[in-house]
Amino acid sequence: MNKKFAALGCLIFVQTAVSHEFPLNLVYPNDTMSIAATFDLSKSQLEKVYNNHSIYFDYDQWIADKTGTTNSYSSCTNTTTTTSKTCGDFDHFQMAFMAGTTTCNALAALNPGLYSQGLLPRFLGPAEFTNGFNASNQHHSSYDTSLGIKFDCVYKYTSIKTVIK
Repeated sequence: MNKKFAALGCLIFVQTAVSHEFPLNLVYPNDTMSIAATFDLSKSQLEKVYNNHSIYFDYDQWIADKTGTTNSYSSCTNTTTTTSKTCGDFDHFQMAFMAGTTTCNALAALNPGLYSQGLLPRFLGPAEFTNGFNASNQHHSSYDTSLGIKFDCVYKYTSIKTVIK
């Protein structure tokens, strides 16, 4: 009986960890990245990006195209909290996450010759949003759009081989 509860607990932990793994870690988990641009969006800027672009962006299809899988990565398991934030459209974390993702996609679309493989967001801060690699602990309850969002739009680094004659 205890083994079943332990296994269930592990499954819940794994699902929670995977549900907020950033796109960069899914697509290029061990690769060196180059920075195309850095953004530091205020609350009003990230809300504008989200309201004008992110609501029309199919994240699941985009990440499936990038990773070659059909899994749903944007699902969010919500537990009862004392805050008014929820997983989904009205969640501050999701709003900032999508603003970063769609900003990088827009930059790549405007420069297809430079970024033919697209651009991915590498979230830099604030600490309530990211721990530097994935979503920070308690991101749904501690992150608020008033903190803004800082991220790089990155692409996979490829070295240029020079030929010496």
